Amino acid sequence: MKRFQLILILVCLAIVSSLIIYFVTKYPKAHETEEMVVPSMVIDGLFFTERPEPLPENSRAGYFKEPDGNRISVIETANGNALSDWSKKLAIPKERVRNADSILALLPTLKYYRTSMKLGEIGVSAGEMMPEFSEKDTTGRVWSSKDIEGKVALFNFWNLRCGPCIAEMPELEEWRKEFPQILFFSVSTHPKEKIRGIVKRRDFNFIHLVDADSLGKITSLYPVTILVDANGIIDMAEIGTTPRQRYLLHRRLSELSKR
Repeated sequence: MKRFQLILILVCLAIVSSLIIYFVTKYPKAHETEEMVVPSMVIDGLFFTERPEPLPENSRAGYFKEPDGNRISVIETANGNALSDWSKKLAIPKERVRNADSILALLPTLKYYRTSMKLGEIGVSAGEMMPEFSEKDTTGRVWSSKDIEGKVALFNFWNLRCGPCIAEMPELEEWRKEFPQILFFSVSTHPKEKIRGIVKRRDFNFIHLVDADSLGKITSLYPVTILVDANGIIDMAEIGTTPRQRYLLHRRLSELSKR
């Protein structure tokens, strides 16, 4: 009888152990599966890895450095709640931010400066005809305004010293693959020898217009993305790059590609 009871106890322990192992492996704790994040900015108390959308004028900005040297930008909008609901959904959950409570506790002690948050202006705007151009690509072929007649085209203006320009390249390349019927141009005032390495490392396979004198006059700001419809009219002209801007550009590309 005692032997039977011992066997029964051992069987029960084995079952319980198996169940514990099953649930631990199937439902691990969030902090064990999700890597803690160091944000690049805090906007109205929310954490982000990049600015989610262009922000309104008269915002306040400041920054501080963590002990390990990471610089975190801090932005407070005029009414403290100017972010769109779309952008708020992109915020990193507080539970995933390293030292989140310490960061939030620092915010009231920072020195802020007023900023308009304006990105500047470029030489074209939506609703206008795309300026005439004639530029060479890295193969030596000359592309002109006539080559985009009747076609949708996207022009991405960038500079080697522009970090956000380079960071967005892989996402833009996915657009090129998704919409093969659309012409995708990158525009820079650099010679082809200067850009060859970076576009290769980023697998950025747009038509690269280099030493772009005529198109280069459109902007001295980077990045700028201009979307032109099949009638040669500028449909969108975006200064800067944020998730919100890229979302709207991608959505519009999808719409124009179906016409």
